[in-house]
Parts: sequence; structure tokens; C-alpha cells
Amino acid sequence: MKRRALAFSLLLLLGASMLTIMGFSNVTKANAIPLPEELPINYAYIRSNGDIDPPSFPIERVGDTYFLEENIANYSIAIEKEGIVLDGKGYTLTLPTYGEKGEDGQVKSAPALVTIRNMTNITVKNFGFQNCATGISAYYSSNISMLQNSIVSVVGISLWKSNNCSIIKNIIESPSSAISSTYSNSLEIEYNKILHNGTPPSGTSYGILQDITSSNIISNVFLNFSIAIYNIGGFNQIVGNTFENNDHAILNNAPALGFKNNEIYHNNFINNGDHFAVWYGSNNLDDGERGNYWDDYNGTDSNGDGIGDTPLVIPTITSWNDETNIDNFPLMEPVGIDAVPEFPLWIILPLFLTATIVAAIYKKRLHTTANN
Repeated sequence: MKRRALAFSLLLLLGASMLTIMGFSNVTKANAIPLPEELPINYAYIRSNGDIDPPSFPIERVGDTYFLEENIANYSIAIEKEGIVLDGKGYTLTLPTYGEKGEDGQVKSAPALVTIRNMTNITVKNFGFQNCATGISAYYSSNISMLQNSIVSVVGISLWKSNNCSIIKNIIESPSSAISSTYSNSLEIEYNKILHNGTPPSGTSYGILQDITSSNIISNVFLNFSIAIYNIGGFNQIVGNTFENNDHAILNNAPALGFKNNEIYHNNFINNGDHFAVWYGSNNLDDGERGNYWDDYNGTDSNGDGIGDTPLVIPTITSWNDETNIDNFPLMEPVGIDAVPEFPLWIILPLFLTATIVAAIYKKRLHTTANN
């Protein structure tokens, strides 16, 4: 009898639980924020066997290199073959209608203009990416190189669990996140010009956003962001960069990411609201001989060697942590660095050739005039 009563009680409890779950589910569905509508877009693929799909898409294949042959609108390219080079030849991919809102008032979602998923040894170079949600996305990939691209998008480059990737000599203009990285390590981010343009949707803009370890961030220019480098991890080299006109140049307020043991030297910190703000972690701010240029350093240089006489001490900004970051050799003048050119190289060469031709024509006219 007791067993029957216990079984009956359990059935009642189970029934009540199911009703509760169903009711909660209905409430959740009723109150959930709907996903934004998708922007109508076409897709092109480089298939695993090397074929271009659709065959009419204007890409020419030469061995393992694929060349874009014209400007393309309203297409996203997905790469499914490893070990290839996708060369834009200076042409542009764009979504002219990006920013269009759906009936719910949200901006319609759109994929990256180039998507790489579960791939290795791929190079994407010499592209223009404009008016899009994301220029290039790489998921669960490795040894992806992004070279000499010009990207104007909400998110420039997005990496998710993608290691040993290179982002070199690009110009990236973003109102939100120029480079967004999640669980991605051993990156080479070098010689890029990284700019904030416009008002970010979230109210905050980032040059490099979070979770990068054991990487090289070298000789880049970061301009006009809310935060130029935000919440990255440890064991990085941050060398030879210029941080200018940012609200925060380097900010870390997530102790769990372990912002420590970074090598940070030969950088220029100019006209930022805050140059270096760390809640937790000790880092090396000089190489043992030379540190960084801080435009608010007010020390003296009595022997004229270009190095301040007194160290610059930057304590962590939490009361419970007594760690400090010290630049023992602060520089008195900005460091000269090799920054990315104002134009991508694939633009500079035609300009140079045009200028040469014009100069030759002008010289010939002068010679003809003098003979007359």
C-alpha cells in the first residue's frame, strides 16, 4: 500500500513538473527576442575538389590560386578546399543593401563575405571588403593568412578557435570591432592600420577584442577607438605599435584571462584618454634598455640619451592587488615604426605607373616646346 501511495505521489510530482516546464517554455517563447531577418544574399563556393560553384562565378583558377576577376555585389564566398590562395586582385566584395532593417526594426543579418570553416593553410589577399557585417570569418581553422586587404565593415576579421593565423598589412575600418578573436592563439597581427569609423552600434568600439595569447601584435596603428586592445590574455609581444586618440589604448578588466607576462615596449602612446589600465597582472614594459613613449610622462632626461631618468610606474587599478607594471626606460620621443601604407600595395603600383606615364608625357611636351 505504501509503495502504491509513493508511486502515485511521484506521478503527481512528475505531472506537475511537466506542466511547469511547459508553462515556462511558453513564457520563454513568448518573451524571447526574435532573431533578425536575413538579408537576401547569394553564395559561391570553392568546393573541396577545387571546383567553383556556381561555375559562372567570376573566379579564375590557376593551380591552387583562385583569382577574382571583377567587383562582386551580394555574394558570400565559402572556402571548402585547404591549401589554396584566394586573390582578390584589388576587386571588391560588397553588400549594397547591408543596413536594411526588417519589419521588426532590426538590421537584417548577413554572413561574412569570405567564410572559412574547419580549414588549414589558406591565404585571402588583395581584396576590398565594403559595406558588410564581417569581412572575413574563420572558425576552427589554422594557418589562415589575411594579407593586404582593405576592409570596411562592422567587424573586420572574426576568429573563433582559430590558431596560428596571420593578419598582415591590412587596412581595417570598423565602427565596432576591427579584429574579434575568441579562443584563438599564436596569431601574427602585424603592420596593419586599424581605424574606428562612425558610431558603434553598442556604444563601444574595439581595435582588438579579447582572448589572444602567445601572439605577436607588432607595428600596427590603432586610431580613435573606445578601446584599442581589450581583454587579451598573456605571453604576447606588443611591440612597435602606435596608439593614438583612443579612449583607452590597452585595457584589461577580466582577471580570468590572465593579462600577464606580456612584452610591451617600443610603442607610442599619444593623446589617449588612458594609456594603460590593468586590473590584474604584471607585464614587462621595456626590453631592458628601452621602453615606450608615453606623452604624459613628465620625467627629465639629464644626459640626453633619449631615456627618462625615472621609471614610469603604473599600478593595477584594483585595491586588492598590489602588482605594478613598470617602464624602467621611458622614451622621451616617439618611436619611428614601419606602419602600413595609406593605400594597399595593389593600389600603390597602378598609381606609380600612372604617375610615371604622366611625367614622361609632360617631359616630352616640354622637349617639343623647347625645340619649337
